[in-house]
Formats: sequence, C-alpha cells, structure tokens
Amino acid sequence: MQKPVYNERYYKIKALLKNKDFQSDIARLKSEFAKYDVPVPADGFDSYREYLKWNEEFWQVWSKYEHSDTIKELWVKYANPDDNKIYGSEAMDDFETEKAKHVPPIYGQYLRDVAAKYGFDSKDEEIHEFLIHHVFLGKDEITDPSFTVVHERNDKTGKLEMFVKIFPWTVKDDIVQGWNFIRSEQEFIRKELDRNQEWKNFDRDYRIYELYELARERKASGDERHLDEITYSLYLKETNDQKMDMDNIKRIVATVRKRLGLNTELPIDN
Repeated sequence: MQKPVYNERYYKIKALLKNKDFQSDIARLKSEFAKYDVPVPADGFDSYREYLKWNEEFWQVWSKYEHSDTIKELWVKYANPDDNKIYGSEAMDDFETEKAKHVPPIYGQYLRDVAAKYGFDSKDEEIHEFLIHHVFLGKDEITDPSFTVVHERNDKTGKLEMFVKIFPWTVKDDIVQGWNFIRSEQEFIRKELDRNQEWKNFDRDYRIYELYELARERKASGDERHLDEITYSLYLKETNDQKMDMDNIKRIVATVRKRLGLNTELPIDN
C-alpha cells in the first residue's frame, strides 16, 4: 500500500513538475519516441501492463537502429582502421553525440540525467521510479509505502520469520486497511512451517550420519575406501536397502548436519 507523505521530497517533486524547463525536457523525450514510431500517450498508458508492452516494442526498435548500417558506417568514421576500435574519450564522445541523432534515446539514462539536472540524486531509485511512472503512467505525486512486510531467515534457528515494518508516517488505519495483505503474507510462513514440520526420513538419515562417523573412524584406522563407500557398505549390510545408492550418502549427511545445527563442513575424502 502506498500513500503520499507530505515531506520536503514530496514538495520538491511537486515543484519540479511545475518547472517549465523540466516540462520541456519530458516533451523532448516524448517527441523522440514519436519520431521513431513508438509514441507514448500524452497522459500516459492506462496500466503498467500496457507500459511493459510498449517497453518491449521500444527495445526492439532501439536494437534495429543501434545495429543499422548507418551506425556501422558511423563507427568506421571514428574507429582506427587497423583494429576497428575507437580510441580516446574525445573520439568516443563525438561518436556518441552523432549516434544520438540516429538512435532512440535510452530513456532510463535520460531520466537519470534529468533528475541530476534539477538537483536530485541520479542514483536515487525512488526518484527514478517516480519519473518512469510520471512519463509513462501520468503519475503526478510521489508516494511511499504505508508499511512493508519482510521475510527473513533467522541465522541461529534457520527458521523463516516475518516482520511488519512501519514508518514514521504509518498510522493504525494503514495496518487495518492492509490486513488482508498481511494475512496473505502469513500464509507464506505457514506453508514454510508445514514443509519443515515433519522430517519423514529422520531415523534413516540419522542412522546414515552415525554410520558416516563410524566410517571416519575406520578410514583413520587404515581403510582406504572413500568415506561414502564405507558408509554405503555399512548401511547396506545393516538394512539391505536396495533403494539407497552411494551418491546420496554425502547429501544425506550434509542435510543432517545442517538441520541439527552441527558443523556442516565435511572432511576431505582422499
């Protein structure tokens, strides 16, 4: 859930949208889209899905012009004839400047440059995302999440945990209105618990772990076989389980060590 937060950034954005130079920069970008026959509606697309469809078409058009004979000839103009490479920043800048006349602008970088031009951090992803939504979806105010839900695995217990993160602008009604979303995220945790609730092959797996430890003792006493081979022979002799194969031995031992919180590093088996 998103909502406007009336802080300094909010009003800086509102002021930016009123700036005539900024409006001209955006109009110039849209005129370039029209020039290459990938126009954007004046008020933006009706949905994000429509924007994504346009975006796919845009990059197809961009690729066509980027790899056109015109650009290939332009490259030759600035490149060293011996190895077909452009050397020096000045030559590369001249190439890029001339190339920009023949290829649709990479609008993501264009908008980052626009952000920097008006005093915003070009690396600020929230500002960049807002400008994308402004140009392509007609959004006219920046919003922030009312709260967020975070899933993290506890380093000590290995269990998946869920946190509802609130912000200084979060109010009780935000949580109430977003409760269905929070409940849906809880289902993810419940499914994780259901998956991990029962260790169906615990007895078998733990016995293999015990036999693996016994195999280490035998190898230390002079048995020259691989540890998994020793373990497999001990297990097969004890159970006659023809479904088990030697390739699964190390995997099962590693799983037991991990789930029981033991040292997960297996000894080198030479």
